[in-house]
Order: sequence, then C-alpha cells, then structure tokens
Amino acid sequence: MMNFYSLSKSVFLILFIWIISPVASVAQALSGNYSIGVGGDYLSFSQAITGLNTNGVSGPVVFNVADGTYSEQIVLGPITGSSATNTITFQSQSGNATNVILSHTAAGVGDNYVVLLENASNFLFKNLTFSASGTTYTRTVRGQVELHNIAFESCVLNSPITNSTSSDRGNVIISASTSSDIRFTNNSIVGGSYGIFYQGTNGSGGSRALGFVLEQNQFSDQFYRGIQLSNLFEAQVTDNRVVLLGSSSASSDGIYVDESEGAFRLTGNRIEGASQYGLYMTSCTATAGSPALIANNHIHSKAGSYSVYFAANQYQRFYHNNINTTGGAQGLYYSGSGAAGNKIKNNIFKSNTGYAVNVANSTGLDEMDYNDFFTSGVYLGRWGASNAGDLADWQGLSSKDANSLNADPQYISATDLTASSPALANAGIQLAEVPEDINGDLRKATPTIGANEYDAAALVPLSGIYTIDVSGSGNRNFISFQESVDAMVLNGLGGAVTFQVAAGTYTEQILIPDLSGGSASNTVTYESATGNAEDVTLTFGSTAIGTNYVIGFDNASDIILRNLNLVATGTTYGRTVVALNRADNLTIEGCILESPITNSTSFERGNVIFIPAISSDLRVLNSTIIGGSTGIYYRGSENGSSRGNGGEIRKNELTDQFYRGMVLQYLTGAAVTDNRVVLLGSSSSSSDGIYVDESEGAFRLTGNRIEGASQYGLYMTSCTATAGSPALIANNQIHSKAGSYSVYFAANQYQSFYHNNINTTGSAQGLYYSGSGGAGNKIKNNIFKSNT
Repeated sequence: MMNFYSLSKSVFLILFIWIISPVASVAQALSGNYSIGVGGDYLSFSQAITGLNTNGVSGPVVFNVADGTYSEQIVLGPITGSSATNTITFQSQSGNATNVILSHTAAGVGDNYVVLLENASNFLFKNLTFSASGTTYTRTVRGQVELHNIAFESCVLNSPITNSTSSDRGNVIISASTSSDIRFTNNSIVGGSYGIFYQGTNGSGGSRALGFVLEQNQFSDQFYRGIQLSNLFEAQVTDNRVVLLGSSSASSDGIYVDESEGAFRLTGNRIEGASQYGLYMTSCTATAGSPALIANNHIHSKAGSYSVYFAANQYQRFYHNNINTTGGAQGLYYSGSGAAGNKIKNNIFKSNTGYAVNVANSTGLDEMDYNDFFTSGVYLGRWGASNAGDLADWQGLSSKDANSLNADPQYISATDLTASSPALANAGIQLAEVPEDINGDLRKATPTIGANEYDAAALVPLSGIYTIDVSGSGNRNFISFQESVDAMVLNGLGGAVTFQVAAGTYTEQILIPDLSGGSASNTVTYESATGNAEDVTLTFGSTAIGTNYVIGFDNASDIILRNLNLVATGTTYGRTVVALNRADNLTIEGCILESPITNSTSFERGNVIFIPAISSDLRVLNSTIIGGSTGIYYRGSENGSSRGNGGEIRKNELTDQFYRGMVLQYLTGAAVTDNRVVLLGSSSSSSDGIYVDESEGAFRLTGNRIEGASQYGLYMTSCTATAGSPALIANNQIHSKAGSYSVYFAANQYQSFYHNNINTTGSAQGLYYSGSGGAGNKIKNNIFKSNT
C-alpha cells in the first residue's frame, strides 16, 4: 500500500512535468495529409482554413476533400510556415473535379467570390469545382494585394452566362499590387464576362509580375473577354482554347494582352468567336536578345474590327499563325508607333471582305515575308494610306513580302483553321524558334506556311488548252465547269488557259474567285468547242439572293466567256452573270444570256448584273441578252467615290426587258456602241431604254437603236466631261412610246449630242433639257419628232 510520502512524491513529479512541458492547449503545426468532409479531420473548408490560420504549417500540407457540395466561401491569406516547399494543397479525394463542388451565391461587391486570395502564397488547388451562382456578382476566384505561388490545376470554374461586360460578373479576377508565379493549368473555365482577368501588378515603377503560366485550359461562353492580361514579365500562355459565347458582346475579344514584357510566349492557342479582336496586343516589349514569341496560334474572329490588333509592340516574333476573319473585319492591323524589332513571317491572314493586312504605320516592322494573304474583299491590303488591290500591289507599296503568297488556305471550316492548300505546304522559311507545329509535329526543312505542318504533292499550275466534257478523259479534261474552277483555285495559273467546252447542257453554277497567277496575259477563257453558243448551255435555277447567278465573278479578273449559252431558270432570282467586289478585265463575247420574262422591276430579276466595289475593263460584246427586269446593269463602283474605267458594251442585242435595257452608273470613258435595245412589248410604264447616271470622261454612246421604252428612251443625268475631251452621243435611233420624254438630259457637262434620230409615238416630248449644273453642252444635227 502506497504511503503518504510516496503519494506526495508522485504528485510532485506529475506537477513538475506539467510545468516544464508545452501547455496542452497549444496545438501542433500542420504537416502531411488531412481530410475534409463528413467523418474527416475537418467537416468543411472553413474549418480546415481555421486550422491553418491557428496552427500554421511545418511541412507540405494536403487536404483531400470528400465528394459532395460545400456551400461556403473561403478566404485565404498568409499562413505561418508556408513556403515554396511547404505548400498547401486542396484536392478532390477522388481525383474528379466534378465530385467536389465549392459553391457560393454572392450578394454584393464585398462577398463577390467563392475563393478570396489576399496576401496569400503557396496554395494549390487540384481537381475541384468552384461555382459562383449569383447573378450580379459572379466571381469564382478573386485575388488581391500580394500573391505568390498560386496554382489551379484540372479544376472547373463556373460562372453564370451573362450579357454584361462588368468585371463584377467576371469568372477569375486577379488584380494584385504585386504577384508572382500564378499558374492555371488544364482547367475548364466556363461563363462570366471575363474568363480570366489578371493584372499582375499595379504597374507602379514599371514593375511586372513574373512566372505567370496559363496552359492547356478550356475557356467557353465568356461574354466580353476570354483572357485579359496586363503588367506581366515572361508570361507563358500556351495551348489554351478560347470559345466565346455565341452571342458575345459586339466588343468581345479572345485574348487581350497589354504591357507584358520580356520573352513572353503566346503559342498553340485556339481562339474562336470574338466580335471585335481575336488577339489584341499593345505596348508589349521585349529585347533583341530575348524576343517574345507569338506562334502556332489559330485566331478566328467574326469581327467588325481586326482579328489581330498589334500596336506599339517591340521585339515580338509573330510566326506560323493562322488567322481567319469571317465578318467584315481585317485580318491583321499593325501600327508601329513606338514599335521596334518586330518580325512577321510564315503566317496566314485570311479575311472575308476586309483587308487581309493593314499596316497603318510601319515603324518597327523589321521583317515581313513568307506570309499568305487572302481576302474575298475588294483590296488585299492597305499600306499607310494606300490600298493594294493584289499581291503585286502590296509588294510594290510595302517593299516587303517578296516570297509571300495570295492563296486560299482552304481551312477545314470557319473556326477549324487547319489549312490544307498545297500552295502553302512547302512555301515557308525555316525558323529556329518554331521547330514544331500547333499539334507538336516537327517542322520540315522547308516548312508549311501557317500553324499546322503538312506535305502535299507539288502544284502544277494550269497553262494551255483543256477540255470540259462529261464523256471525256485524261488529265487535261474536266467533267464539269466546277471541276475546272477547283483545279485553278488549287493550282493557280502558269500561263493563259482555255477551256474548250463540249456540246451539251451543264446544269450547274460556278463562282470564279481571284486566281493565283492570273494576269492580262494569263487569261482564262471558257468557250464552246464548236464556236456555236447554242451548242453549250450552262443552266441554273437560283432560289436565294446569295446564289443568284449562273456564273459569278468574286474578285475575279482576266476571264473571258465566249460563245456560251447561259440560262437562268429561277423565277424570283433570274441573273445569268454577276460580278462582285473587285472586277477587272472581264469579257463576255458572242454569248446568249437568257433570263425569264418577267413583269417585275426587281433588281434580283435582272440579267447581267455588274455591281463591283471597284472595277475596270468590263466588256459585253456581240452577245444576245434576253429577258430579265434589266438587260445589263453596270455600276462601276460601290458608292461613286471612284469610277469604273474602260467599260465597253458593243454590238449586243437586248430584247424583252421589262424595266430597263441598260443601266450605266459610275463609269469613266465607257463606250456603248452599236447595240440594239428592244424592250418587252408590255414593259413597265416606267421602263427606259438606256439609263446613264454619273458617268464621266470621254463617254461614247453611238450607233445604238433603242425601241419600246414607256418612260425614257435615253435618260442621262450628272454626266461630266471636259472641254478638251467631251463626251459624244451620236448616230443613235431612240424611240419611245412614253408619257415622259424620249430623251431626258439634265445636269450634264460637255456632252456633244450630234446626229441622233428621236421619235416619240406616245404623248411625250422628244427632248427634255435641264441645264441646272450643266456646262459646255452642244446639240446639233439631230431629229426630234414627237407625236402630240
């Protein structure tokens, strides 16, 4: 039995040990693995963070989070003991991000986050879902003040779809006074006005954030900007996919980069759906010894601005990118104010109707070559204040791009910018900075122009005589018109080409674009093999405005149609030939052009319709033009700011037009000679034989026979020439059955109206002359006969 002395000694020993030992209530610093969830070490994220704040860490800490939805928000700040070695990781226990959801609905600016990082360092998040379920305040991650060594990996960050550009509705919003080593890898970032907005520093003193990595992330359904980055140093933005919301803002951008310095890398990204800029880069500076690299990107926009806006940057290497603009915007806009040391090589710039390239100020554009420029618009490019109609013009204006091409890259689709044109396959120059393509395939010694590397058989440009014959054979025969066009688009032209078309009826339509290698000497001729137009019929029945033609010319030049019969069989849409955008040196000769008889004045039911934005040397010769609301409608330019040069309409028979035989507008020096115009017997009460408006220079309207107009036989207004080179209207026979005037002549200058025979069988007047705005006109040796 223990005596009193022994008991006292034991109690004393216990008290002594207690006094000299750490107090039991002081917990140990965290280190190692812990669990969050029901039955785990912590029930919630908030409890775990309380543990971190209270105890600090003494080694790396990993929180494995059990499956479930955690309706809470968390605030992470400085943690005692954390370091680049002693990191703190929150991760899904299952490894599946969709199994762990951290969700919060913000009520105002103050709680607008699911995760707030403030003065935080050394945190890693893996395989988690962060869901902001608010409407006005929808940030998933908010970072501020000072941030270092923060990583999100394989997470899902969901912000609601919005129609607002407000940053309060952004997804990931980081605006730090100073930061470094912020990384987002392999995440899915869905919704929000912004996908990621990251301002690395406040920019004071020229400071920049180091170590930013944005790699292999999927951005989708952002309304305003997929990615916005500023005040960074040597950032790495690689292999991300950005697909903006289909109904994104009219000012939406794919990737927006401002004031990022050093050996910045923007490579392997796929950008889709921007309404303003696919890529916007400004005031980004590097050095000659350590330049930035923008390479192997696919950049699409549906913009009204530019797919790539590139301004005031220094020592940027823009290599092997594929650009596609499906709206009315331009491919590349370069402004060199404040720029230096930039190089642009091995890129594809494709635009729908705008410039493929626009260099507003060439300062700092040290090298530009081995690019491919393509547009369906009027001008290929713009250098300073001058437009370039084609590649030769561009090379002459810029003194650059000596080895560049003008070829359709043949993208898989508007948004899948994988190119396939054989013309580009071996047309680039080797660049050591880009040894692989966007898919990781090695570049060839003579690489492909653009982001994706491929090989193709050597092109054989067309030259000489070919046949079009459904029953023909051999490598110089094509079984359809379309097949011949495809061959020219693919291979280009190496000389003058003639397609001799076998007798028969071909039910198809063709659209002829700008053809590589075409010129005034390298023309393309389609002609009947027999020389008889009636033997070859090309026919098509259009049912829509966009396909309202049998043969269409879109930026086409140097084409001849000879001895063919073109038949439009549509009722609402009846055009045989259409010329759009730019049109130069096009000839229709000895053809029959048939449009259905109509009782409509609709422009869509016209027969031959030339409506280019600019044009020169369009000719219709010795052809028969039957039916349509208008026989020939020739507008030399889009809006009258320029004039179509060299137009000629000669020795044609125009019959059975309902509204107007010819309409001629915005021309200079045109010659309309020896044509016969016989309008439909039941033509419109406002029908005209020949209608001429705002045509300039030494215009010639001679030897024409006009019959059957119900309003004006000849209508001429606002046509101007000079005293030294007057226009001539002579030797014409002009009949009308009008209730107006056989000849309406108003506001014209220096027109010589000589030796014309006028007959009005209705109640109208022979000649109506109005001199308001007129000058220098002469009217001599004419016959003016009127009925009543």
